[in-house]
Amino acid sequence: MITHVPETKEARLQEILLRKFHVDIQVDMYAFACFVTAFTDVPGFSAMPWKVREIEYEKYSGVFYTSRTLSSWCRKLIEREIITKEETGTYWKTSVENGNKVREIISEEEA
Repeated sequence: MITHVPETKEARLQEILLRKFHVDIQVDMYAFACFVTAFTDVPGFSAMPWKVREIEYEKYSGVFYTSRTLSSWCRKLIEREIITKEETGTYWKTSVENGNKVREIISEEEA
């Protein structure tokens, strides 16, 4: 029995995220939707170290969430088999330049 039909775009999005992704109602639905789309819209997003994802996610969405929160959201997606962990690894090199930590993708041969 249908008891309620979401009328706004936001209400429809919330309904989808609650039913399909089992997202807690306290989660910002827009931010979570941006996180899900970042996997296809941000090159290399799925293989980035979490601190790099935190930065790239903020650039992409305009919203800041800690790497811990993003990791928690990712686990939720993996548990629901909406995304999977990549079998092949992407290798990152971390170095310090002028006192700043720099991470960059390297090839398998360099790893």
